[in-house]
Amino acid sequence: MVEDQSEAWPPPPTPPGPPVVPSGWSAEGAGPPGYPGTVKTNGLAIAALVVGCLGFAFCFVPSILAIVFGYISKSQIDQSQGTQNGRGLAIAGIVLGWVGVGIALLGAILLVILAATDSGTTVNTDNGIETLRVLVRVAQVV
Repeated sequence: MVEDQSEAWPPPPTPPGPPVVPSGWSAEGAGPPGYPGTVKTNGLAIAALVVGCLGFAFCFVPSILAIVFGYISKSQIDQSQGTQNGRGLAIAGIVLGWVGVGIALLGAILLVILAATDSGTTVNTDNGIETLRVLVRVAQVV
């Protein structure tokens, strides 16, 4: 009384194949680039930005470090093939570093000018007028 049931039921479905990774997604990561866990921010880029900001308070040395850290981190980010981000931080650190160097150099030039125009007396009777005239002459030359 038991009949052959092989004709009554269809065969079971085949199991699915391996997942397909969409283009632009990391095969090892948890999602597309930019999602947490797939892309890390370069530490030197953060350091370049922080040290670049400190360059305004402490002038020359932090500014030089910001430039060095910025260029190194920018290079690392460009070579990381999308596994690191922070390129904007690196560029901001580079810009802040160069601005800090420029301010330090202008300050040094100003000190040299002020020292060169000092008459050597302890009493200043011109109230800075002569110094202002020298600065105007220097600005006209530049």
